[in-house]
Amino acid sequence: MGVPREVIARYADRIEYRPNVPRGAVPAILAEHHALVFPTHFEGAGIVLYEALAAGCALIQSDRAALAVTPATGLLLPEPTSDALHAAMLETIEQRDRLDAWRAAAQAEAARYSFARYREGIAALLGEILT
Repeated sequence: MGVPREVIARYADRIEYRPNVPRGAVPAILAEHHALVFPTHFEGAGIVLYEALAAGCALIQSDRAALAVTPATGLLLPEPTSDALHAAMLETIEQRDRLDAWRAAAQAEAARYSFARYREGIAALLGEILT
């Protein structure tokens, strides 16, 4: 990420830095966590959002990527600012029951985004266009 190691070292008691990991390791890493925080300013689809749901993570995300978050799975930031992110993270930390409910709903929400459902949606769209 280009962040000097000495900057990361200052926060070693609060963060765990992981350099690039193999693609196959991502689901297990996500499953070790309660939430994915994704305050992007621009992201096309943000496949990691769906990977996080499939791993049982709640989401905190901005509206600058595909909207994977629902009221049942997490929080949509009103804007991708430090203040909005801070408020969302505090809300998530302070409302543990709500976080647990989001996590419980995450995998069911992720199932809505399967390749089978995608193919069905494309087939339905083509059926509408071609008739």
